[in-house]
This record gives sequence, C-alpha cells and structure tokens, in this order.
Amino acid sequence: MFQTEVASEKEFSDWSELYAWVADEEKSTSRVPIQGLLKNGAKFQEDKYFGGSEYKLAFTEEGLKALCYKLGFPLLALEMTKESELASRILNDLLGQDNAKAQLSNSEFVINEKGSDSSHGKVCGIVSSSYVGYSNNSFVRDIENVISENDLSSAGKLTLKEAYSINTRLHLRLTSMHISGTVSGRGGISEDKTEIGLEFCNSMVGDAAVSIDYFLHRLVCANGLVLPAGRNGARVIHSGKAKNFLTRLNKAFGDVLAGMGEKATYVKELSDIEFSPQRLSELDLSKMIFDIIPKSKSTVIDKHRNVFNDFIFRKLSPEDKLKREELAIGYLPLCFAGELSKAVFNSKYRDNASMFDLINVFTEHAKEKQPAERLEIQKRSGQLAEWVVNNKKKFN
Repeated sequence: MFQTEVASEKEFSDWSELYAWVADEEKSTSRVPIQGLLKNGAKFQEDKYFGGSEYKLAFTEEGLKALCYKLGFPLLALEMTKESELASRILNDLLGQDNAKAQLSNSEFVINEKGSDSSHGKVCGIVSSSYVGYSNNSFVRDIENVISENDLSSAGKLTLKEAYSINTRLHLRLTSMHISGTVSGRGGISEDKTEIGLEFCNSMVGDAAVSIDYFLHRLVCANGLVLPAGRNGARVIHSGKAKNFLTRLNKAFGDVLAGMGEKATYVKELSDIEFSPQRLSELDLSKMIFDIIPKSKSTVIDKHRNVFNDFIFRKLSPEDKLKREELAIGYLPLCFAGELSKAVFNSKYRDNASMFDLINVFTEHAKEKQPAERLEIQKRSGQLAEWVVNNKKKFN
C-alpha cells in the first residue's frame, strides 16, 4: 500500500494570522514539470516517495489521486496492495508506458514544502503547464479589493468569521453586519439568530475554480452551513489575463451579494417546515440525508438493531422499504445530535421539530471533525437545505 502524507490543514479566526500563512504558503509552493523529473531518472520507491538519490517527493492523498487519474489507474487498487514495494512497481511500470508519458508531457506537480520534513516536499496536485496559477495570497488581496469596490449598503460591513486552508485550498468565510435570519417559537429568553455571509474558495492545485457561496452561522450553537450559489454564476475559472479575471470575479461577487437577503429567509422557511421522517422517506430523500455523514445509516441501524431486525431478514415490499427509511431518518437525531442541537431540537419553546433543527444536527456534528471532513458535512447539509426550500410545497 502506498503511504501518503497528511495534507496540511489550518484554521484561522483573525486576519493577521491568515495574511502570514498565505504569504508563507506562496513562497513554499512551486510547480515542477513531471517529464523533467522522469528524464532525470526519478522513480517511485519505498511505497512512499518519488524521486532520486538526492531528493524525494511525498504525496498527499489528493496528490496521489490526481496522478492515478492522469494514469487511468484506480487509486483504490493501489490502496489494496499489501506486498512490499508492489505499489511502487505498479506506478513505475505505468510511468514507463508511452500513453502515460503522453498524458504527463504537459503536466506539472504542485509541490508544497510547508510543514514537510526537511528532506522532501509534498505533491498536492497536478496542473497543466498552461494552467494560470493563482496563489491564495493574491486571492485574499483580490477579494479585499473586490469588496471595497462594491456597494455594501445592503449587507453592511463583511467581517471575518473563520477561514480554513486544506491542501492549498482556502475557504474564506465572511458574515454581514446587517443581514441575519431568526427562528421564532412560543417564547424563550433570547433570540435564535443566524448570521448570513459568504464563503470564498480558491484552490492552488487546479482542482476547482474560484467559487463564492453563501455561508450561514447560527449563533446559539456556532454551527456553520454552506448554501450553493452556482445558479448566480459564482464560479470563476483560472484563465485569461489578470484584468479580465478580476472583472469576472467582481461580477460574480456582485451577483451573489445581491442574493444575500434572500438567504436570510431560508432560516425561517426551514424552521417553518416540519421535520417529518415519513414525508422525507416518501420524497426519496433518505440517500441525500444519510450521505451527509458517512456511514450514518449503518450507525443508526446498529444502535437500534431491535427496531430494524424485522426489515433485515426478509424480502421487503415497497411499503416496508418506505417504513424502514422513515424509522432510520427518525432515529438519526437520537444518534448524532450534540448537546446544543439536541437541546434546541427538543426545546419546549418550539412548536415542533423543524428541518432547520435537523440541519443543525449535522452541522453541530461537523464541529467534532477535522477541517476537511467538517467542511464537506457543512456543504452537503447546505445542499439538503437548498433542496428542501426549493421544494417546500412538497412538504405541505
């Protein structure tokens, strides 16, 4: 099995630390033509490195995945090898084939030395030699300039809530001083307020365009949620001249900014939709729900085996399958709700549990995870929230 190195993950809550990180990251990240390394005799060795006697390159999982994709070889097959050095021999054999050489003739490794052992750097990804590089240092400065050039009278000042750097992918989250959403119920002593903002994302390894999405931050439990803004044209591809790129980035920001007020209504709309396991099952949303937290469905079934035994050892009718999914969805909050979301979910000040409460079960659970997994859960939770709001009539 080929051993990969953990991609650097860093969390930020203030600008000064973020500025220092992206400036250092820019200095420690480089691109190297793969063909040049091969011509100099570079090979895979020890099921861990690529290089020669004088230098070694390790791989993050994303870097190895990118190489396997270029070679047309499944990463899973490489991960399943057990014999010592077998993974290295397979990769070296693939690199020696003409079609692989052709595939890699115009490709470059993106190498990051930040946080690496002094003897080697880490391959974080692969880009073409014509790829227009865009560092996170430039990205942060450009976002600041774009914000300063736009009219923020409706949103108010955008303040840094949090930021994450994962394998050179930067997630920058800013929230509005003016726009927020509120959940109401029968009473209570404080306001359940959700801040509305934006998430800006950039990748230095060519695996994604610059993106701008909506970010929701619930104050009562500090949960984060990312709502897609793709229909507003919030993807800006790294290409063309710098001036044209900034013009497109500015337009995308303006388009998404105009929709922030609408996202504030999502909080109320989600809180107005009852959490009904039966209806969610009937709408065939079980897969989307259980995909948010990997292996969550098997966890629910294992913890409540006595409830699900009757559905395991016999052929199920369509009605039985719906009932099984309904039960699984109903038990999900019992298995995954954290202290805060469980208290809100069962609050006497709520008329009933809502879809907003279910979403917050996921997003509070996400806070227990490392940044990469946390952000994925928040993103998938946002996709569910978006679907529910866009199809709210189906819940009536």
